[in-house]
Amino acid sequence: MKKELKKNPKQFEKLLILVAFVIAGMVFVYAKPGPIPSAAPIDNSSLVKGKYYVSQSIGNDTYDGLAPVFDGTHGPWKTLSKAGSRAYFAGDSIPLKCGDQWNKLFTLEGNGSSSSPITLASYASGDRPYIRGSGDNSGACITISASSQGWKIVGIETGYAKYGIKVLTSSKGDFYCFEDNYIHDCVNANWNNNSDEWGYGVIFVGASFTNIAVQNCIFVRNDCSFYHLRGSLENVIIKGCTFTKGHYNQLYQHDAKNFDILNCMFDHNGDGYINRGNTGVIMGDLRGEAGENEIAGNEFGWTIDPGGWDEAGYDFEVSGDGITLRNNFFHDCYGEAILFMDLGPTSTTGFTWNNLLIDNNLFVNNCNGSIHHKAEIDFWDGFHMNAGSGTISNNRFVRLPGVKMFSFIPSCFSYSNNVDVMTPLFTEPQFVLIDDKTNEFTLSCADLNASIYYSTDDSVPTQSSTHYTGGNISVTKSQIVNIKAFKDGYLPSVTNSQLIDLRAGTYRNK
Repeated sequence: MKKELKKNPKQFEKLLILVAFVIAGMVFVYAKPGPIPSAAPIDNSSLVKGKYYVSQSIGNDTYDGLAPVFDGTHGPWKTLSKAGSRAYFAGDSIPLKCGDQWNKLFTLEGNGSSSSPITLASYASGDRPYIRGSGDNSGACITISASSQGWKIVGIETGYAKYGIKVLTSSKGDFYCFEDNYIHDCVNANWNNNSDEWGYGVIFVGASFTNIAVQNCIFVRNDCSFYHLRGSLENVIIKGCTFTKGHYNQLYQHDAKNFDILNCMFDHNGDGYINRGNTGVIMGDLRGEAGENEIAGNEFGWTIDPGGWDEAGYDFEVSGDGITLRNNFFHDCYGEAILFMDLGPTSTTGFTWNNLLIDNNLFVNNCNGSIHHKAEIDFWDGFHMNAGSGTISNNRFVRLPGVKMFSFIPSCFSYSNNVDVMTPLFTEPQFVLIDDKTNEFTLSCADLNASIYYSTDDSVPTQSSTHYTGGNISVTKSQIVNIKAFKDGYLPSVTNSQLIDLRAGTYRNK
């Protein structure tokens, strides 16, 4: 071999060049540095396929999304455009970093299921991740596309768009769970008396949807907070939410079956620019067997005069079956607590309600301003209701002068033990802000013998809630804090709801 190379100098030269490249490659491999170490060890033990992290503050779209912080190999994406550029699969999750804000609308694609949903959630500590619209009354902060279903959205803030969460379907969508979200300022100041043009906190648009849960969410300053524009809903639960400072009817319960509303606070609705409507819950064409549609443990307070005809806590319209209103507290409504409004033909039969139960509710100081209605339970003048079945029983009333229990009594219902009570309410408990930087506060009540209970999960407080025994309270994220006082021999106080908005730096009274 050596002799052959000597005889062929050019071949020998080529071999030398090849050897030089091989040696250079070996040196290059040997000298290649490893990942730059971080100041502190990074724990990526949670790194699993199917979890895609997003952080506006520390992310980069060149990363793979597979870790909460960059460790030299894996790291979070930065933009919602990147996170929304792919379809997800059952069991996937998209955690957004707490404290971060995106001024970009977000569309979600992919199909999960009730047993294995796709989850949009948060990670790290601090205030909720915030998806903010442009403030021009257009678009949805979060859209679940028409080809998608089986989604869970937990611990997210949305605001300043036409819609907070918009859910679409082209045929039938199944399983949507929204928990611990803060949805606010979904408005359209350019509305033209058309319900399609209002802003909505959560809106369902499509043929039909099944298995929906909205739990422990805050809804503030929306034109309407929950609505389905077309189609029907089945198996819905709205539980432990606070709806406050809404501009219009806050929750639509129509063209639906098996729709429950439990332990929710409807507070100061009608505080806006839409001079019509303004009811806590509006119901129409609600279907089900006896007890399948349950409205229980809610508080309806301070509906405000919209300049229209409603101003009620709960409004029955069209027809309904299997509806139970039990253990609710209606107080300080500008109009009636419960309104039956005839939107049907002026026949002798009209629309009917079957298997209706209104039982063990408390009515206090309603019809406190309305010139149209002067009854706690109002069967609207001209209402034709001569068929159906139901019971109105065991309800307690504290009525203002000139206000009736019932505007008149349809013969198709039975009535028993509906009584006026003289037991007084007492002054609602109060917040005392200690530090507007840490948002620490204490609670107090003018009656020192009262017991104060509070909730930070957006539900109406009961005597099973947290008992306040003194000291400072603070929150770590924007939160509604609901407080209520109880005293033996007295009716419970009304609930005092306070919004603590950490991102806005605002401590808001109702």
